[in-house]
Parts: sequence; C-alpha cells; structure tokens
Amino acid sequence: MKIETTRSSGTMKLHDPSSGRMRCTLCGAEHHAQIRPGGRYYRGSWQCPSGCKPSDSADYYNEETQ
Repeated sequence: MKIETTRSSGTMKLHDPSSGRMRCTLCGAEHHAQIRPGGRYYRGSWQCPSGCKPSDSADYYNEETQ
C-alpha cells in the first residue's frame, strides 16, 4: 500500500507517514490523520486543527520579523 506523502499547498506538513502525524508550518499544531484504505488521507486531513490557512502565512511571518 502506497501512502500519500506530499501536498502541493497548505500549511500542514506530514512528519510521519506510517502514523499520519502532521504539523502546521504556521502555528505548530499537530494531529494524526487517519489513512483511508488505499493509502490516501480523508478529506480535511491536510487542514490545520487551529484553522490556519495559506493566506495567513504572510501575516504570520510579518509579525514574527517585527
């Protein structure tokens, strides 16, 4: 079974494909996504549990550098 390991956009990064552990690149929130039969993740797995969005990244990085 091949597990989906990459995502083209979004804030979540997959840290452990075997367990489905993901971490938000903006706020650091983590969660374990469930894997569907066939090795893909359920809809919504790549969304941050805190609600971060890719459009938030510019605001986040501007606050961090000031």
